Amino acid sequence: MLKMNKTVEIPLNEWYCNNSKGNGGKAKRTMIKFENIAKVAIVNKNGETNPYIGTEKDDSSNYLTFKMWKKNGYKRIYVNDYKRRTVAYIDCNANNSVESEYSKGNIIETIKYFIENYEF
Repeated sequence: MLKMNKTVEIPLNEWYCNNSKGNGGKAKRTMIKFENIAKVAIVNKNGETNPYIGTEKDDSSNYLTFKMWKKNGYKRIYVNDYKRRTVAYIDCNANNSVESEYSKGNIIETIKYFIENYEF
């Protein structure tokens, strides 16, 4: 059962806000195209990933999976951990608001990274 009770306000960086309404006089940044599913390495508050990513010591617990869901006019991106537990979702119909029980930490930092770098 999905039980989430917090809407987390994620402030987007200045670059994202300026470029969402035009380029704002700044250099254009290439966004990654989100195609219904993406496996994203967990990012900490400094924007760093686990040093074992991409090595033989890499593990599935170093990633979050983002999956698109659409039904009856609703559009959400669910965020799952390595055990396929839903840890948050991004409500695309409500200005990309994030619903989660977490308010800070690596999961929220990874969601911020996803919103800033993926086009959906």
